[in-house]
Amino acid sequence: MELSRRGVLGLALGSAAAALVGPTTPARATSLRSVRTAAQLSRFPGDPGAGKLYYGAKVYDGLVRWENRTLGRPVTVHRSFYQAYQMDLLVRQARRDIRHGRLPHVSTKPPDTWSSVAVGNHDEWLNVLAYRLRRLGSPVFFTIHHEPEDNAAGWGMRPSDWVEMTSRVVSIFSRRAPNVSVVPVLMSWTFDPRSGRNPDDWFVPAAPIFGVDIYNPWSRTNGLPWETFSSQLLATVAHAHGRPIAVGEYGCRTDPSNPGRAAEWMRDAFDSARANNVVAMSYFNTWENAPDGTWELDAEREPVFASKLAADAVARP
Repeated sequence: MELSRRGVLGLALGSAAAALVGPTTPARATSLRSVRTAAQLSRFPGDPGAGKLYYGAKVYDGLVRWENRTLGRPVTVHRSFYQAYQMDLLVRQARRDIRHGRLPHVSTKPPDTWSSVAVGNHDEWLNVLAYRLRRLGSPVFFTIHHEPEDNAAGWGMRPSDWVEMTSRVVSIFSRRAPNVSVVPVLMSWTFDPRSGRNPDDWFVPAAPIFGVDIYNPWSRTNGLPWETFSSQLLATVAHAHGRPIAVGEYGCRTDPSNPGRAAEWMRDAFDSARANNVVAMSYFNTWENAPDGTWELDAEREPVFASKLAADAVARP
C-alpha cells in the first residue's frame, strides 16, 4: 500500500581573507575568527542554524495574493516543480522567489533515464542550468526527480542509477553553482517497513541535505490510518546519517468529526521539525494530485500555518 502523496491519492558565508594586511588589532582578529567559525559551522549555503528552519509551501495559484491578504508576510521557502524542457520557467520562478524574500526549492525531472544522466550524457544541460542558477547570487535548493521510488523500473532506472545521477549533479553544481544545494527527496512510505524497501538503497552520500515528503494519508473516503508528522519524521532520521533534513512536501486533511485534530497535526509538524534537524519544510497547499481530497489549508489549519510562519524560529533569506 503506497502512502505517499502520489500513492494515496545569502549564500553561505564565504571564507575569510587569506591574510590581513598590516598589524592585526585584537578587534579585527576576533572578527576574523568569528567569520571563520561561522563558515565552518555552515552546513550548506543559507544554513538557518540549529533550531531554525525555512517555512513555506507549494501554491499553484495566487502565492503573492495569499501572502499579502492572509499570511501578512512572505513564506520563506517556496516549492515548485518542472520538466527538463522547462528550464526557463524554473529559473524565472527561482528569481521571483528570491526577489520576494523566499528560498527557492525547485525540482525538475531529468531529460532521460537516471543512468543516462549519471554517465554524463546530459552534462551540457546540467552545466547550463548550474550557470543560470549561480547567476541568481542567492541560496537555492535543487532537486532532480523527487519521489523517484515509484519510477524505479529495471535497467537505467534502478535505485543505484538514481543515486549515481544525483551524485553527478552534486559534483557539477558544487563546482559551477556553489550557491545551490542539491536535495534528494524521497517519500516517507519508503521508510515504513510495510513498503519492503531499503531506504539506504536511495541514500546519496555526496548530498549535503537529506529530503523527504511526509503526508498524513487519512481522508474521509480512503479508510487509511491517521499518522502524525513526528512519527513519520522519526522513522527517517536514522537514514539521514546526520544530514540536515528538508521536508520537500507535507500535508494533512481536516477531520470534520474531530475538530482541532488537524490543527494539532500542523503544530506537531512544526515542533518536531525544529527538534529533529529539519532546515526547511513546504506545505503542499493545493488540490492537485489529491484524489482522496484536497490538501489545501482551511479555516482550521491555515491559522496555525500563519502563526508558525510568524515565529522567531523561522529563518528568512
